[in-house]
Amino acid sequence: MVCVSVSPSVLAFSFSLGIVNLDFLSILVSSSCRLSVRPLDRFLLHMALPPLLLCAFLGAYTTTRIFGAKNLRKVRWQTTLKALIFVSLLIYPGVATRVFSVFRCKFVSSSISVLQQDFGIECYGNEHLMFIGFAAAGLCVYIFGLPLFVFISLYSSKKSLFDSTHSNHPRTKFVLGSLYTQFEARFWWFELVNLATKMAMTGGLSVVEPGSPVQMLLAVLTMSIFLLTVVRLSPSESGEEDYLSFLSSVALVLTTLFGLLLVMDDARAIDRQPAFNADIIGVVLITINCTVFVGELHPIVRGLCASACKKKEEGGEDPKVQKEKNSEDESKKTKQTLTKVAPVGASQFSIKEAYNWSGEPI
Repeated sequence: MVCVSVSPSVLAFSFSLGIVNLDFLSILVSSSCRLSVRPLDRFLLHMALPPLLLCAFLGAYTTTRIFGAKNLRKVRWQTTLKALIFVSLLIYPGVATRVFSVFRCKFVSSSISVLQQDFGIECYGNEHLMFIGFAAAGLCVYIFGLPLFVFISLYSSKKSLFDSTHSNHPRTKFVLGSLYTQFEARFWWFELVNLATKMAMTGGLSVVEPGSPVQMLLAVLTMSIFLLTVVRLSPSESGEEDYLSFLSSVALVLTTLFGLLLVMDDARAIDRQPAFNADIIGVVLITINCTVFVGELHPIVRGLCASACKKKEEGGEDPKVQKEKNSEDESKKTKQTLTKVAPVGASQFSIKEAYNWSGEPI
């Protein structure tokens, strides 16, 4: 079995992105050996993250329910559900990687296999079997449970997803909007495709002959199928989102393709010079992924700038000048109120028709 020889810069870049999926353990381990823990212990700590986040959100909601206004309880509960869904989607790739890492073994002889992340642990021994039980529970609750929850939530609210006249539409859009509003009505289920792709790329393929050409070939095929699906269906409501999805899929296809090239090059480099320079490929991979990152940030920055410009236009001139104009307008209104003109064509003017500023007869 072979391993992929990648540039240290690529490894450092990959570890730094762990913060996106709330994988703080990878960052701490890469920063100092003193903070390093065993892979299986790291797995347990990562599995404790979802329950801890759930307790934190429920604790915050309970606190606001006790000490907050009673008429806002329903809104706070909907906000709590929305935040939980967002965080669950955010940590899903990292959790999938941790769960499947428990099943990743490597044969060191014809009859002995060890855990790939820790050669001191024999696979399917007493200790490993205990962690396999925890991993199986995480597989059912997190890996398969989250997609099932997403499907049930969207399917049960299918009538109110896009029908603005439905009585539950505002609540459904507020709580579940992050799961479907970016897609067209007929592709309300496409978030499940995204979750399945994430599960396959971050976890499922990691147990298929790790570091072998077969693993990288399956990764290339998986991302190619997803890329063709995005190009063929164009599921997003906005054409710009379809373009960004296409761009990120192309980047992943190229990343896995370069990985396959390095694996194949390592396999043939035993008796000959490598055909590809790992450092150059590392620079290319970092450039590709940074380009995608900038492309994903562009709509966000543009939206913030548009919002700031709109506020500036609504605000008008300088605050001092605006304040002076407002005071002038108020003085004009006061003068108009104090002076009441008699109707046109009136031959006589009665004192009773004159009113003071308060609207009462003089």
